[in-house]
Amino acid sequence: MVPTVGNINAEAIAMRMKHGQGQANPVKTGAGGLSEKDAFNKELKQACNGFEELFVHKMIQVMRESNQTGHLLHGGRGEEIFQDMLDQQYSKEFTKSGGIGLGDMIYQNTKRD
Repeated sequence: MVPTVGNINAEAIAMRMKHGQGQANPVKTGAGGLSEKDAFNKELKQACNGFEELFVHKMIQVMRESNQTGHLLHGGRGEEIFQDMLDQQYSKEFTKSGGIGLGDMIYQNTKRD
C-alpha cells in the first residue's frame, strides 16, 4: 500500500492527539512564565520531533513491506497489528536517541531567534 497525503495527514493528527498535542498550549508571558518566542520554539521542537517520528515510522513500514517473506508462517491480522505497534515503538526510540536528524534540521531552520 502506497501512503497518500490524506493517510499521512490523518496519521499525523492521530499521533498528535495520542501524545496530547491536539491543541496549542496557551502562551505564558511575564514573571515565571515562558516568553512568546520560547513557547513557540518549545512547541516547534515537539512538532519537529513528532514529524521525524512519523517519517521514521513510515520509512520502517515501507522497508518491511518490501521484504519478501513466505506466507507459510504468517500470523494474520494479530501479527500485523503487533508489528505496527512494534514499528511505532522503534520509531519513537530511534527518534529519542537522535534519529536521522530531520527534526533538528527543520527546527534549526524554522525557530524564532
